[in-house]
Amino acid sequence: MAVGVLITGNELLEGFVRDINTAIISGFLISSRRDPPRMSIMVPDDVGEMHRGLRTLMEGDFRVIIITGGMGPTEDDITVRAVAEFLGRPLERVEDFPTDFEKYRWKISGFSMIPNPVGKAPAMWGHHGDRLIVLLPGVPQEVRGFLRETKIGRVILDHLPLSDTFYLLVKTGGLSEREVRNILSAYYDRIGIPDYMATPSGVILKLKGREEDVRKRAEMIEKILGTYIWGYNDETMEGKVALLLRKRGLTVSTAESCTSGKIPDLLTSISGSSSYFRGGIVAYSTDVKIRILGVPREIIDRYSVYSHQVAAHMAAGIRQIMGSHIGISTTGMAENPDGEPFAFVGIATDRVRTYYREFAGDRNLVRLSIAYYALFRLYQILTGGG
Repeated sequence: MAVGVLITGNELLEGFVRDINTAIISGFLISSRRDPPRMSIMVPDDVGEMHRGLRTLMEGDFRVIIITGGMGPTEDDITVRAVAEFLGRPLERVEDFPTDFEKYRWKISGFSMIPNPVGKAPAMWGHHGDRLIVLLPGVPQEVRGFLRETKIGRVILDHLPLSDTFYLLVKTGGLSEREVRNILSAYYDRIGIPDYMATPSGVILKLKGREEDVRKRAEMIEKILGTYIWGYNDETMEGKVALLLRKRGLTVSTAESCTSGKIPDLLTSISGSSSYFRGGIVAYSTDVKIRILGVPREIIDRYSVYSHQVAAHMAAGIRQIMGSHIGISTTGMAENPDGEPFAFVGIATDRVRTYYREFAGDRNLVRLSIAYYALFRLYQILTGGG
């Protein structure tokens, strides 16, 4: 009664594109109280290799087989034909299907076709014996759209039993994976050993088991980690901060050096962000910090641009320039030849707070991690925990 996934695409195997669809399918199933896929196979855009992957899944006990990729209008999109040949079924033309592409009017005999809610390529589903076979386009947002916004998601769920396994993601900020582990390890006899996942937005703890047991473990972890916990499951840091700013009628502006625009990118990814985000300045050079943000030269000369003092002046300066309730600043080194990357974060409200933290990873990962760290510190202030 399990789900098997077949991912198709030369660009995936060649490393030009990453597989996101398996994660999307898993998230959909878990959030709907179903078990995640037990197998995911990736094959190139080749009929023989697709048949080999399908044969492997068909020989297993997979009740539902989901195939993604190769559903577009170009010549290399051969999934529909390959699956039809494997099943020994002809292709049928659907005269009244709403599309401008002739290729999208053809479906596997006995299958149903569904228009794309966010794109062009249709999906189709049908039965082969007692198995449900679903074909989805390879574009991740289209996979998500079909699962969440069309009947195909319900069709998949109806073929699967409810899972006895309950999942809960506990999201933390402001601590490294090692620091979270060091805190929790003393309580393993009571909370068990969670799965640790280090992400730019913080360390995520994955708990799974019987729902009652998972919720008890989560309650104990909440008491242990306290204000380092900022969210659960699908919640995002930018979403939580945006909600708090809207509720309180607060506005924010940013002055960034090492993150160079990452914080506004996160804040404005939420619909309606113009109600709380005023604007920002990327003050990469020392001259801009002095002339535009008003950081005194003597402060920089005495403490350097990488300091609590400069972060404080940057945050206060942008708050005044933009006329916002809150100013956020970052200054630091996303790459440090002499040690770990680091950043100073300033947050100016009625008073100015500054924070320092070291990070790990490549340049782009560090920059995003610093931006999330700044939002986490803002979240703590807005919730009274900072």
